[in-house]
Amino acid sequence: MSKTFRLSDIEEKALNTVSLRINRELVNTGHKPLRDTEILHEILNQTLHKENIEVSRTGSLIIKIDR
Repeated sequence: MSKTFRLSDIEEKALNTVSLRINRELVNTGHKPLRDTEILHEILNQTLHKENIEVSRTGSLIIKIDR
């Protein structure tokens, strides 16, 4: 499996928006900011390592989010 992951322009913009929000919160609470790749790795870890991805009857992926 490739270790390179390409984002579409829309995905890159969304990641940038999330990164800015997360890093603002981190800095405001006295923590160091995270790189985009660190944030993306954490999103993947929290999604892939839990059994919360299902396939719908139409073949779409459904990611269940714990709140």
